[in-house]
Parts: sequence; structure tokens; C-alpha cells
Amino acid sequence: MGTLDRVMDHFSESDTRPEYACLACENGYEVQHHVCPECGGYRVERNDW
Repeated sequence: MGTLDRVMDHFSESDTRPEYACLACENGYEVQHHVCPECGGYRVERNDW
């Protein structure tokens, strides 16, 4: 199971899933950040990738 899969497991079917997720700290965001505001990581990717 990859990091993005773990991020998606935090959200149930009824929850609105975030559009983007940080692959370092696994926080989800509605907009893409170049640098994660939570951990400073540079890997904020779309969830459908």
C-alpha cells in the first residue's frame, strides 16, 4: 500500500476527499501547494494519480 492509498483510507465514502495530498505527512488539501504548509514537503500530488 502506497502513501497516497493511506491518505485516502482516512476518508470514508461519504466524506469529501481532498483534491491533493502531501506524500510526506499525508495531509489532504483542496488546492495544490508547491510546499506542504504542514511539514514543508515538496510532494503535494493530485489524489487521482
